[in-house]
Amino acid sequence: FPDPEAPAPVRFLPGFENALLSHADRTRIVSDAHRKRMWKVNGLVDPSFLVDGYVAGTWKVSQTKREALLDIAPFDAPVPHAVQAELEAEGHRLLVFLAPDTVGRGVFVGDSVDA
Repeated sequence: FPDPEAPAPVRFLPGFENALLSHADRTRIVSDAHRKRMWKVNGLVDPSFLVDGYVAGTWKVSQTKREALLDIAPFDAPVPHAVQAELEAEGHRLLVFLAPDTVGRGVFVGDSVDA
């Protein structure tokens, strides 16, 4: 097991991520309250992101041929500045991976998922 003091960097997870779906006790990674906000009536699971190893919100990408925008919706606001900086940096890396041919890329960290 990793050292409990080891840093857990921000990570973006896709919808239907195995780490969220395959465990009987999902509270090790996502609270029941947050899980209910991610799981939809039709069985879809929103893409999410981890902060300190726990699900902290959802994300989605809007894309045209020229631009890609990552909209990050934290469950709790306000987001600390250090976390916001990590989300933006990792978000830009995600957009380079998901939309390599776009000219413009932007990352927006919202106040909360309900905003």
